[in-house]
Order: sequence, then C-alpha cells, then structure tokens
Amino acid sequence: MGRIAAAVIDGVKILRISDLQSESAAGKLTPRSGVFGKLMGMAADAHTAFKAFAENRKKFLDLMDSEQAKARKTKADLAVAIQLLDQQALAIRQSLHGLKIEIAAGQIALDRGLDELEALRQHALATGAPDDAADVMVFRATLANFRGKVAEMRESLVGSALLIPIIAQNKQAAETRLMKISNGMLVVIPRLMAVASQAVVQVDIARAAAESEKLDEAA
Repeated sequence: MGRIAAAVIDGVKILRISDLQSESAAGKLTPRSGVFGKLMGMAADAHTAFKAFAENRKKFLDLMDSEQAKARKTKADLAVAIQLLDQQALAIRQSLHGLKIEIAAGQIALDRGLDELEALRQHALATGAPDDAADVMVFRATLANFRGKVAEMRESLVGSALLIPIIAQNKQAAETRLMKISNGMLVVIPRLMAVASQAVVQVDIARAAAESEKLDEAA
C-alpha cells in the first residue's frame, strides 16, 4: 500500500494536475518550472499545462500499469502464503489430535505398568529370590524410560499448540496487507486517473468558454 501511495504521488507530479486546475480556473497558460520540470528536460515556458499533461500522460499510464502489475504479483504471492498457512495450521491440528491419542494410550499403559510393577515387587518380597528382585529393577527402569517418552510427547504437544496462534497472527497480517493492496488497486489508482481526466475536462471547458466569448465579441 505504501508503494502504491508513493507511485500515486509520482503520478501527480508527472501529470501536474495542479497546473491543469490552475489553468482551468485562470484561463491562461501555466508555465512549467521547478526541479521536476528540469528533470523532464522540456522547454517548460513554451508549453501549457494541458500540453504538458498530454505529453506526460503515457508516462503516467506506464507507471500505473507497472504498479498494478507489481500489486497483482504481490497479491498472488500473499494468496499463496495464506493458503500455505492454512495448510500448516491444519497439519498441526491433525498432528496434535494424533499426539493426544498417543499420550492417552501411553498414560493408560503406564498406569497398567505401575500396577504390574507393584505386583512384581510384592512377589519379590514374598519369595525373597534374587532373580525376582532383579526382575523388579528391570521393570522399574523400563517404566521410567516409558514415562520419559510420555513426558516428551506432552512437551511436543504444548510446543506444537503454541504454533497455532503464531500462524493465525501471520495469516491475519497477510490478509490485512492483501486488503490494503486491493484497496490501492481498486480505489487509489482509479481515483487518481479519474481526477486527472476531470482536470482535462475542466481545461477543455474553460478553453471552449473563452473561444465562445471571443466569438460573441466578434459578433
């Protein structure tokens, strides 16, 4: 949007709409002057504002076409980015759903394992056999490792869930920029072109009125 606004300002300079409006109001020639006129490399004093407009109109249209082409490309890129963000959000939600199921299943297995561990411990106490005690130690270590894996899955669940609001914020920013660019293409540039056209019409009307007055005086 800022780039389009800058292009609009450049378009105003190229068209010199203020000169057109001044000529329409005063009914006389408005000499081109200033740094911009020198940069254009034209004999400003020999041209009216209307003639300057006619000569610069193509440059203005080329500039507007260029900005609209850039805006269309940016819009297309943003649309693709928004689509990718939607796909990422959906993939994360699906992953979270599957991860929740795995965590729930892991917790059930862990609870059952704790019950089995207690049963093995009671059996080892009852028998006093070294091999039964060793089985208890091995099973306890296995449960500890499994508990660690379940904890890692929970951490992954939280980390993945935090990505969802970030993706939503990025999508909102992209949609806002897309809306501003669309507004620039649909409102700002056409409005400038309409203002330029009306300025030319005003000059033509002023000239026609002046010619009519001359004819009336001659009659």
